Parts: sequence; C-alpha cells; structure tokens
Amino acid sequence: MAATAPFLFLITGPLLAVQAACPVPVAGALHRVERVYDGDSLRLSDGIRVRLAGINTPELRHGESADEPYAVQAQERLLQLVKASDHRLILQPSAESRDRYDRLLAHAYTPEGVSVQEQMLLAGLGLTHVHPPNLGNRNCYHKAETQARDLGLGVWKNLPVTASSLDNNDEGFIVLHGRVTRVRNTRRSVWLELRTGPSLRIARRDLAHFDTTDSSSLVGKDIEARGWLYRHRNRLQMRIRHPDALRIADQ
Repeated sequence: MAATAPFLFLITGPLLAVQAACPVPVAGALHRVERVYDGDSLRLSDGIRVRLAGINTPELRHGESADEPYAVQAQERLLQLVKASDHRLILQPSAESRDRYDRLLAHAYTPEGVSVQEQMLLAGLGLTHVHPPNLGNRNCYHKAETQARDLGLGVWKNLPVTASSLDNNDEGFIVLHGRVTRVRNTRRSVWLELRTGPSLRIARRDLAHFDTTDSSSLVGKDIEARGWLYRHRNRLQMRIRHPDALRIADQ
C-alpha cells in the first residue's frame, strides 16, 4: 500500500569526514587463531568462529561460483597478518556481538594494537560496511578505504560498477553508480528507482539513522550505493541500512 506522504531522509556527500586512524584498543585478552577462512572470517582455537566487523571482503568460491576478484589475495593478506602476530589477536566485540550465522562480530587487533580491519582496507582488499547498530571504528575504517580508493588499489580497480552493467544473475556485495529516476514510498520502505539496474530499498525501521531532507530532490541525481545485491520476485534489489552506504556521486 502506498504511503500518503513522502518520507524524508538525507544522502550526504562524502561517506564520512576523514578523521584519525583506528585507536589502539584497551588491554584485552589474546585469542589464538586456528584457521583463516577468507578475508573477513576466521576460527579460534576454542572453536569460536569470528566475523570481522565493519568490513566486507571478496568471497571465495562457493559451490559452482568462481572466486570474486581479489578474494584469494584478501584471504592471503589476513593470513599474513595473523602469522605476523604469532596467531594471536585482541578481539573487541561489536555492539551486536553475533551475526545471523552465530559468528562473533568483532574488531580485531594485533598484540601491538594495530587494527586488522584497517590493514585490510588500506590494501584495497575490503570495503567498509556499516550495519546498525554496529557503528564502531567507522571513521578510521573510512579513512583507510579512502586512501586505497584514491590509489586505485585492489578492489578499487573494478569499483564502482555501473548499475546498467548488472543483470538479474549478479549478486554479492558491491559499490554501484546509477541515476535516480524515481523515489517511491510504500508502507514499509522508501524505494530509489534507478534508470537501469537494481532498486534500492530503505526499510522504514532504518530511516531513524538518516537525517531529513526532501527525498524527491534525489530524482535526476547520480548516486553511489553499496550493499548486498539480492533477487526478490525475480528483480534485483539492494537494501540500504545506513547513510554511509549511500551518497551523491562526485561530492
């Protein structure tokens, strides 16, 4: 059912203001790493599986799907960081300590206090990913990503992708560029319809994270969005959870 009035939200220019690098964590227990699954997940010696909070790295092959570009390099880089730390890391759980796969969501640091996520981003082997309520280290992660992007490192050789180049078989976490042709309001969501490519959905329960401005002003604007592509009713969509995932292009 369509809403009777438009909802308001803000798309900022830069994703975030660039601030200081990741702060050194307070003293914490060292956890021994037993296995590195890929660029953003690992297993501890006590069997606990850990997902690195605040970033997303390219996916390794699953079933018949091929490795995403730079997935192997991301896994190798995380393994290098773990080995250089004698397989020991300090873990600080995020605000939401478990994901839907029951993995520990945590910010990881070497025994010397160096942020593992920051190092992955600096190498261009990951993307920032803000998933409320997990907002920790957003500023320093953004700064690291921006440095890699400016240098065209790793994944930034291929990103952002143009929305018109996607088809219904595409999936995964990406950064895309497209032009808004329509803003549509429904009872549960605000939808940004692009000239071509996926529809962008902001669930109304996520709108509390957005400042307010007239959503209709986005029509005709080129935007950059990041998130997971998925298919619903045979149509490609992307859910936007936080303003960090959406900005007007070239601002």
